[in-house]
Amino acid sequence: MKIQPMTLENAPLSVRSYFSDSTGPLVGTLAQVPELLQRTMPFLGQQFGQSALSMRHKEMIILGVSVLQGCIYCTQTHTVLAHQEGLSLGELQALHGKMDSTVFLGKESVLWSYVLAMGADVVDSNRVSLAMDRLKEEWLDFEIVEITMLIGTTIMLNRYCIALEIPTSESHLVWLQEQGWS
Repeated sequence: MKIQPMTLENAPLSVRSYFSDSTGPLVGTLAQVPELLQRTMPFLGQQFGQSALSMRHKEMIILGVSVLQGCIYCTQTHTVLAHQEGLSLGELQALHGKMDSTVFLGKESVLWSYVLAMGADVVDSNRVSLAMDRLKEEWLDFEIVEITMLIGTTIMLNRYCIALEIPTSESHLVWLQEQGWS
């Protein structure tokens, strides 16, 4: 890990409310700059928490983008969380690129095409436009706004976690190993 995360014991008083028994290194590293943590956590809570999009669809987006971006921490963490939100082994394998994505049907197939277009390392505006046209046939405008913002937020966090080499929690690593994920 490139930056030593703060702990409850050494964190500034102004951010200690963000710490709990399960606080991970993401919060711990952001706590290095209390003003940043205080602005970022409510934003992330809105992006990753309950909203008009189902948690299943949010986890599809987050995991898919994280795989495309090559973020080990986010991929491992959200493989576990996506499974907890009901994604099957086959769906997880498809999001990891280890199985044909035809496992997703209807709205989810269209969503996955949009994630692939937007989450690519080099974004092709024509591909995004085509994927958006298909997305508009299945999803409502407010859902599309949320989907698009979630993709962008995930890419931002992927880059942060890659640069700082944020480690995956031991409990997630154990689950992944038990399930045969490398």
